[in-house]
Amino acid sequence: MNIRTTKSIVLLRKLCLYPRALRLNNPSVQFISTIPKCEQLEVVEKDHVFNVRLNRPESRNAFTLQLWKELRSVFDHLSDYSKCRAIVLSGNGKSFCAGLDLKHGLT
Repeated sequence: MNIRTTKSIVLLRKLCLYPRALRLNNPSVQFISTIPKCEQLEVVEKDHVFNVRLNRPESRNAFTLQLWKELRSVFDHLSDYSKCRAIVLSGNGKSFCAGLDLKHGLT
């Protein structure tokens, strides 16, 4: 493991990206440590483009109140981050998003 990889792992432990980002195994992917803590999103930066991924594949990325709050927090942060040039919103798993998670609702 080189110094860059070690530094990335340390930063990843502070974020919600830890399991997925290690599987990417791409040295040109950059991670930022100032993204708000999130459990249902993954955020990856590459060349000033941020990929924000919905990460609830077991429920086809259906929205919960927590996911809405995390998404707003991340987008608010990225809107103020000077190195952010574009944001790509995507979903992990088979579907981008199934809509509102009726099991959890928004209350």
